Amino acid sequence: MKKSDLAYLAGFFDGEGCIYIQGPRPKRHCYQLSVRISQANRWILERYRMAFGGLIREIKPTSATAKCIWQWIISGKQAMEFLKIIYPYLILKQCEARVAIEFQLARRKRGIPLTKEEWAVQEAQRILCHKLKDKSEY
Repeated sequence: MKKSDLAYLAGFFDGEGCIYIQGPRPKRHCYQLSVRISQANRWILERYRMAFGGLIREIKPTSATAKCIWQWIISGKQAMEFLKIIYPYLILKQCEARVAIEFQLARRKRGIPLTKEEWAVQEAQRILCHKLKDKSEY
């Protein structure tokens, strides 16, 4: 992929994308990195899927006047690889991406339980990633 294409996709992600570190839930007992873009135009999301993998899902409108929304989702190692590739071109989300990459690099293999300290670090990274979304606080 050309640098200009990467710069465009990174810029679009900078404005429209989200980086999440999701905490444990009842059915998922670990933290997980997830990257998403929601958009009414499916075509641009297909470019992300073709270049980086992941999946596209349809979010049905909640009212008769609302438009259909599409969402590109990528998680885990794939999300980290995507963030590494676009990292040099990010502006707004560069700090979030750095935290997310460090989070994913420190992940353990499945089935190996985390220590209390590792749980604490992952929770701190989740909180930091969330707080970095609002730059007005800093």
